[in-house]
Amino acid sequence: MAAAPIDNKLRYDSPACQVSNAWCVGNVPDTSRDFRKNELLLLYDSNQPSSFAEDVLQRYRLTQKRSDELTSIRTKMLTVATNGQDPKLLVETINEKEAKVEANLSSLFFTAATTPPASGLGYPLDLTGITEAHQFTKGAGIKIGMVDTPIDILHRSLDNSKVRRIELIPAGDSNNQKHGTAIAGVLISQNPRIGVAPEASLYAVSAFSADSQNPNDRTSTAGLVAKAIDLCIEEKVDILNLSFAGKSDPLVRKMIQKAVNHNIIVVSSAGNGGPKAEPAYPAAFEDVLAVTAVDEQESIFGRANRGAYIDLAAPGVNIFTTSPAGT
Repeated sequence: MAAAPIDNKLRYDSPACQVSNAWCVGNVPDTSRDFRKNELLLLYDSNQPSSFAEDVLQRYRLTQKRSDELTSIRTKMLTVATNGQDPKLLVETINEKEAKVEANLSSLFFTAATTPPASGLGYPLDLTGITEAHQFTKGAGIKIGMVDTPIDILHRSLDNSKVRRIELIPAGDSNNQKHGTAIAGVLISQNPRIGVAPEASLYAVSAFSADSQNPNDRTSTAGLVAKAIDLCIEEKVDILNLSFAGKSDPLVRKMIQKAVNHNIIVVSSAGNGGPKAEPAYPAAFEDVLAVTAVDEQESIFGRANRGAYIDLAAPGVNIFTTSPAGT
């Protein structure tokens, strides 16, 4: 089957793309899209007085855009505009000269583009082994943390009493909710053809949003991803689902390690760049379960990432799942 249509900025090569790029993870061949060009993050001890940040902003001609607290690591995080300065050079300079401040690029992460699914969807759910697993558990008592786009929390296949949506970015319209709703359905849908853990609860943190200039792009930054993971740690989730990919980022790595230290199982997409692709993150971080996809014949798609960091393969083609507006 031919690959699903794609936009001209991202390349989607996962097995899922053969049917619908709603389940692809974007690879970003253009290195200019690795981080936001007029933005960086400043991190410092949360016990520092407010005047501390003001002095740093003035010294480096930065403008504050957002302030967050990363409670689990006792860190204040400022998202700042560089006002035309090169963020890479600023990060190097600040980290060299400032003993009490850590600068971090505003690295970009991407979920998938979404298009209407192909006809005849209905991946054989039994291939996951879920029928056997359901003899022992359907996820009761387990809390899943999900960092993704907003979800359609009113979807008829999702038990609203078991779903909590936290919005770091606005819920937006149905286009903004497609990817998160699809992932949420696979995790906890009440539809017996979809959900693998229908009795689990879901803590869904909205950290990705659609790009108004490129509607198929759903992006987030290292700062938003870090804050979302921090919230999941504070919520004491059991499992953390990260269905997105990007480059290696030190702040995201630190937050994932903190989650692992709290005995949270972290699962992430392994990447879809093909056999010669560089490792995708956060999947390639140590202690993260990196999952790639197989088709109905249990064959790995030719463009799936390879490498020792990949832990598991699971169904990833022709997935039947939920979509916004009750569809």
